[in-house]
Amino acid sequence: MFSRIASIVVVVAAITGASACEIAQPFDGPGMKDGKVTVDGDDFVASTTFFQVKDDNASTTAFNDHMTKLQEALKTQDGLVGYSLAFTPGSNDDYRTLAVWQSEDAMLAWVTSDAHSEAMQDMADKAKGGAVASWNIKRAEIPPTWDDAKKHLDDDGKEAY
Repeated sequence: MFSRIASIVVVVAAITGASACEIAQPFDGPGMKDGKVTVDGDDFVASTTFFQVKDDNASTTAFNDHMTKLQEALKTQDGLVGYSLAFTPGSNDDYRTLAVWQSEDAMLAWVTSDAHSEAMQDMADKAKGGAVASWNIKRAEIPPTWDDAKKHLDDDGKEAY
């Protein structure tokens, strides 16, 4: 019981105390167990996105609906090692993704999947901005950090909206 209360206090403190801080879910996925990579190989592909939703209820509702569907689809996505999602409390519109894939082909299969394509098309007019980046990563570097993701977006990111 105490650990649950402590967790709630930490989240509330993070939300109210620092609007520039991000809250991220733990990195996990079908190719991870207890923080370790469970799939074969040493070379992987990491990807990250930054997405800003327009400040209106319709855009926010559409984004949340798509994210629910996408998170469900990710559970069984071939080639996904793991992922994390993050948002900036107080912004109500800044969201990030960080994922590791077994290969570039696996990442592109996700990007062109029906669920992801539908979400991207629908959100095109509901975005204030966004960027994407991907890079090669070794097994020992998994999970990548959010600082790594932000650096790749700053150095090599491509505008998505």
